[in-house]
Amino acid sequence: MSRQRLRLFSTLFLTFGMVSQTCCQIALADSGTAPVSTTGYVDKTNRFGLSLFQSVASGRQNNTFVSPLSVAMALQMVYEGADGTTRQEMAKVLNLSGLTILQLNQACSKLDKILSAKNQNITLSIADALWSNQNVTFKKNYLAPIQQYFSASLHSANFTDPATMGSINSWCSQATQGKITQIINSLDANAIMVLLNAVYFKGLWTTPFQSANTKPSDFHLDSKNKISVPTMYIDDSSNDFSYGKGTNFEVVRLPYGPNQKMSMYVALPAQGVALSTFIKTLNYDTLNTTITNSYYPNEIILKLPKFKIAFDTDLGKVLSKMGMASAFDQGQANFSNMVDLGQGKNAYLSSVIHETYIDVDESGTVAAAVTAVEMLGSSAMPGGPPPPPIVVNVDHPFVFLIKDEGTGAIVFVGSVANPKGQ
Repeated sequence: MSRQRLRLFSTLFLTFGMVSQTCCQIALADSGTAPVSTTGYVDKTNRFGLSLFQSVASGRQNNTFVSPLSVAMALQMVYEGADGTTRQEMAKVLNLSGLTILQLNQACSKLDKILSAKNQNITLSIADALWSNQNVTFKKNYLAPIQQYFSASLHSANFTDPATMGSINSWCSQATQGKITQIINSLDANAIMVLLNAVYFKGLWTTPFQSANTKPSDFHLDSKNKISVPTMYIDDSSNDFSYGKGTNFEVVRLPYGPNQKMSMYVALPAQGVALSTFIKTLNYDTLNTTITNSYYPNEIILKLPKFKIAFDTDLGKVLSKMGMASAFDQGQANFSNMVDLGQGKNAYLSSVIHETYIDVDESGTVAAAVTAVEMLGSSAMPGGPPPPPIVVNVDHPFVFLIKDEGTGAIVFVGSVANPKGQ
């Protein structure tokens, strides 16, 4: 049996393939189904995102940075073309059980429009594209929902022409404002599709740090080793920052823009709690409750290291271990709702490449991600006398996430083991 491979690339861009479903069949099967709430869809996607982050970070000693939103959107496009066991496994891993294809498409489209709305000092853009091998005919009703709900641009190309790879990388560079310039360095001759999702974010702090206050400070890599890193300092009494405390960690919210539509949350493990242990035991409900119950102290003193991360990984093995192994199995993958390659031929995912970039400094944050497949609302300050200033010194490994406050969607999540490392 000959095999047709599907490669996925992710770096705030999702490139994937083997996603196809008959639009007419979906409409008939899902007609009369009530739309799922954006809140419900976001909760499902966030839970998948934290699990993905934990799986990717497991065993790593270096910095980790992923975009759950990018990966989820890319894989959801692939999910549309799956059937049988492959579809069941993907639904479980992506936390989509209970949602019809139409509900999923409508929720994803609505979230995309909300997140992409213009906001002062905040830019968040999401783009999708699909390159198909000109020699392969995809089911027409597969491409229709990809265009309608994901607004993906479609390109039929010669995969043996080097210019096609150049066009794909050029699209990634443009979608990430030049932060990710190359998502693929080769195109397999057996590839039938490259599906991309790109996310670009730039946010200016509501209360920026002053560059004059940035000084070298010790950052403890572990109990025995430390390094000196440029550390930002702010003594904030503007009530822009909120603070929460969990059982073994504390969290600080740093909002972006005058409307504070998006925020970064820094989750700092308690002294003595190793980063790996904190990540492994991090619970979504506990984290979400700590954030929701955070308050605005009269004053907060924050010391945060500047950091920059450029991260890339193939999520194939991680996703397989999470439970969707059949999608990557040449003989077991079922993407029959996407394409019919003919007798003796089968389509499967060969890789899911995820590449991300983030730069955090005194003015704010720039982040981007691409995934390719070849397939914050706070409580009032506690009663009684004003508490003393809250001091948070981020001087050891920590976890951070960037989320949309209106929907609660986690766009990025990462961990910093070494501010000087990649």
